[in-house]
Amino acid sequence: MVKDLRSENDNLKEWRNKKKALTEKLLSRAIQELQSLNAKINQKNVCEMMEKLSTAEDKKFDAVITPSAISKNEVYKNMILEANEKMEKTIENLLE
Repeated sequence: MVKDLRSENDNLKEWRNKKKALTEKLLSRAIQELQSLNAKINQKNVCEMMEKLSTAEDKKFDAVITPSAISKNEVYKNMILEANEKMEKTIENLLE
């Protein structure tokens, strides 16, 4: 019997897309939670918050990532940098 590699590739692509979507959503929620707590937003804190906020589905798709994974991914890294810039501007406006 011959394996159908196309269906395996489709399943893998589908799984990766789902993981990516869940990771981005979870990362965004973690950043928002840290902002609401006025906590420092860095890769380590974001990852810890992702772990705390993660659901069973997030864990099933390995959506919780490490600081190393964030540093290798420009999109995730930029999300954190933008959150830091936004927080700094908010603090500057409060001090004026």
